[in-house]
Amino acid sequence: MSEKITTVETYIEQHSPEHQTILRALRLLIQTHIPFVLEKVSFGIPFYHHYGMCFYYTVTKQNYVELCLCRGKELQQTFPQLESRGRAIIAGVALRSTEDIARHDIKTMLICATEWNEQAKKLGIPMVNKQIRSSKKTHTGKPIKANKPSSSQRQRKIS
Repeated sequence: MSEKITTVETYIEQHSPEHQTILRALRLLIQTHIPFVLEKVSFGIPFYHHYGMCFYYTVTKQNYVELCLCRGKELQQTFPQLESRGRAIIAGVALRSTEDIARHDIKTMLICATEWNEQAKKLGIPMVNKQIRSSKKTHTGKPIKANKPSSSQRQRKIS
């Protein structure tokens, strides 16, 4: 890892075969179901942008893949499998096998996270809560509604 990571594929290739399988499955899921997100390497890891930083994945020191949502704390009621682990705004889910992707309903989670990131940006809700002057905005910074997509919405390909 002494060389600077410049592509997602390079990031994936530097990890063990077990992690590569999970990372490639995540990447394929993203490319298939939310192809409009911008994929790039930020801070040496794969980040996905849609109306700002939306989510990323990384291989942790504890030896598992973690998918992290940048506004994840705001989605924990909808997706209780998300853990904040003491982080201010980010919450993630540990993936130890490709089966965890389906078990944790990662497809639905990522679609909702992407939609919420867009909605929050359009509403002017900051990612990090700052002290808001009472005469300005009064929104609490919580999602207005982060509904899981209906079965018909899940089946259609978002483009």
